[in-house]
Amino acid sequence: SPPPSARQMLLWLVLSALPGGLLLAATNVISSEVGSIPLVWVLPLAVYLGTWIVAFREGAEHPAGPEYLSLEIALAAVILFRLPTTSWWVAVGHLMVLGALALGAHRQLYLHRPPVAHLTTFYLWISFGGFLGGLTVNVFAPLVFTDISEYPLSALALAAVLLALTGGRSMTLLRTHHPAWTTLRALTLMAAISGAVVGVQSWSDPTEHYAHRNFYGRYRVLERTIGEEPARILAHGTTIHGAQRLAEDARDVPLSYYARTTCIGRTFEATPRPARIGSVGLGAGMAAAYPGPEDTMRFYEIDPDNERIARTWFTWLDDSKARQLDVVAGDGRLELARSNDEYDLLLMDAFSGDGIPFHLLTVEAFQTYLDRLAPDGVLLFHLSNRFFELRPVLAAIARVLGMHGRTNRLLTDPNDPLATDAVCVVFARDAAPLDRVTAGQPWVDLQEGWDTVLPWTDDYIDLWAAFDPEGTHPDGPPRPKDTPAR
Repeated sequence: SPPPSARQMLLWLVLSALPGGLLLAATNVISSEVGSIPLVWVLPLAVYLGTWIVAFREGAEHPAGPEYLSLEIALAAVILFRLPTTSWWVAVGHLMVLGALALGAHRQLYLHRPPVAHLTTFYLWISFGGFLGGLTVNVFAPLVFTDISEYPLSALALAAVLLALTGGRSMTLLRTHHPAWTTLRALTLMAAISGAVVGVQSWSDPTEHYAHRNFYGRYRVLERTIGEEPARILAHGTTIHGAQRLAEDARDVPLSYYARTTCIGRTFEATPRPARIGSVGLGAGMAAAYPGPEDTMRFYEIDPDNERIARTWFTWLDDSKARQLDVVAGDGRLELARSNDEYDLLLMDAFSGDGIPFHLLTVEAFQTYLDRLAPDGVLLFHLSNRFFELRPVLAAIARVLGMHGRTNRLLTDPNDPLATDAVCVVFARDAAPLDRVTAGQPWVDLQEGWDTVLPWTDDYIDLWAAFDPEGTHPDGPPRPKDTPAR
């Protein structure tokens, strides 16, 4: 048989590169909110690999497939992209889009496969296409886009290719008597939508002053109204990671999760002074509002760009009254293990989007925190998130290490317009420090009602036991939804 033509090889390359890029883009969209964890990576990968199995099974030449609805599916991808991933069904929607478009592309690959004599060349081009799609999404897209625009653009580009291969028959709404005109209309529509996707941030949110994307996710600095006053907020993904009012006489008043009436604010104010304070996670630097002239404070922040953003757009770090304040760049758990410092209060407030890094929630990690606590020190965990109920996990760890723990029943003061509902857990070696920081407040023993979950370790993490997207865990205090930035 004759060797494959250049056109055939280009088609194989495109039909493998675009689904591979879409896989990584969809994974980025989902993990930016749920958390960058293996389970989140495995689900899109399983869907993607499943489409190969279905498309290349014996007898897969069935004439009807999802490629005949490619444009409609791509439009669904655009709509889902504009929705914050605050509900599990949005994540499921992304998986469905990935599965449908990837299946359509892989069906076309199967239908355009060469004779057996040239299968080696066929698989070589498929492999190179997967590499090219991954290179585009992981290396080039972050240099071009400040959001994850490669996701809807990959979907639209793949839909355009499938539309051309099916002769325009996928267009149920724009169909004409002439397939060529149908294809032209559809491609024009997709080009317009692609342009809108690329420029959507510039015209859809005039309050966005700054956007930045790196390996750790996407930052945005926005203006919002908090307590009827203008404020600036820092969003990572779609979740607020810090805020500050703009008025000169109000910018030193902590707000949101750090308002004085929240569990974080009350714990800071109940800590005896002078105090040595540590914080894993920087955000906008709001925790720096609490140290006084006799206190010291050290932040641990894994993303070196975060400090630059906090100092450029917010004044919490520069305005802090702390006698000494510094920021250590690096993974908080590792940096604490290397340190010899002791802290009277150690705050754990590290997030990626809405997800808490789970390597900070293991028995071994807690042993590191205990090593850094003063004899009567307090460990404060901020656990607010949309998808996981983590207090049973921390209760199990406390039982293993013999720690005392309590969690807040009053999420925040409903009369405080500056406060946001927050879930906290405080730990100490004995009950006396906890009595001090929770005095007069409706906190409850962490052990009450939570005794069915095994403690997490560096070798064992059971995400399904903690997965609770609706906040319906039957035991203990209620858990609020985390505050979205849009």
